[in-house]
Amino acid sequence: MSYDLSKLPHLDNYVDAYIDTKAIEIHDTTSNLAYFDNSKKIETGDLTFLIGESMSYEPLKLPYAYDALEPYIDAKTMEIHYTKHYQGYLDNLKKIEGVDLTLPIEELLIKDTRTAVQNQGGGFYNHTLFWQMMKPKGGGMPKGALLKAIENEFGTFEEFKEKFSKAALAQFGSGWAWLVKNKVDKKISILQMPNQNAPRIDINIPILGLDVWEHAYYLKYQNRRAEYIKEFWNVVNWEFCEAQYSRQ
Repeated sequence: MSYDLSKLPHLDNYVDAYIDTKAIEIHDTTSNLAYFDNSKKIETGDLTFLIGESMSYEPLKLPYAYDALEPYIDAKTMEIHYTKHYQGYLDNLKKIEGVDLTLPIEELLIKDTRTAVQNQGGGFYNHTLFWQMMKPKGGGMPKGALLKAIENEFGTFEEFKEKFSKAALAQFGSGWAWLVKNKVDKKISILQMPNQNAPRIDINIPILGLDVWEHAYYLKYQNRRAEYIKEFWNVVNWEFCEAQYSRQ
């Protein structure tokens, strides 16, 4: 059994999307969006996850309602985060002169190093993964090869959580904490990335990411980033992370 994307909650009629740095107001009343190329996906148990190379330049439909991650991430934050910021990154990416949207998003981010592409394209890419890295009734621990890799690298799962949480807390200003797998030696590591920079996807495969921009948590947690990080572990979708780890 796989997720049938056609039956996921449809979110359309985005209005007054995220205002970019040039204060351009964007209106998008598009519906019937094509979200992913379903020919490229990972099968894991009874779940199907869509991965980086298969991202089309359209927003991912959330596989859960805005309030589904309560009480850890509030509905209003999810709504604004998704409809304003996420949609805004994509809209702004499409406005960049000379951007080659015939390239897969990962290839685009590797080849086009212009700041605007890294900011807007990275924001779209990072968040498309981030939505899938969370789920209602998530948390717990990973299984199988990913858990073994974590224990080999960090000692225990709890030690990994502590180091990842410290990296997320210590990221100055806006940015992300990431768990990644090196494409060459297959080792995992924790990265801090500023702004919307993707986690060095020329050499890494993202496994788990945590958005520590204030827009991801401020309505509920204000300046209490440490509390947001602590509660994030209750919504982690380890099945998706395991699928990412299995990528070569």
